[in-house]
Amino acid sequence: MLGLPKRIVFYMKPYSIGLRIMSLQLKHYPSTIENRAIKTVEFISGNNSINWAQTDGALVISAKGEKPCKVACVFKIRFETD
Repeated sequence: MLGLPKRIVFYMKPYSIGLRIMSLQLKHYPSTIENRAIKTVEFISGNNSINWAQTDGALVISAKGEKPCKVACVFKIRFETD
């Protein structure tokens, strides 16, 4: 279980979804919850296609299209060692 990341930036515009999870970065810092390489990211709460990248500074996820709901977007993250 990852728990709640300490620093999340989440924004939604009418036709885009963007998410930066700094606690899932590749470099290990005291605030990093998890630093394993990410294998896949799936958008569970919608049919939007997504792009994602795990960098030294954050896991960055972006999706285009209509927002699937007003309350929350759900992503499934799998790690290389799962």
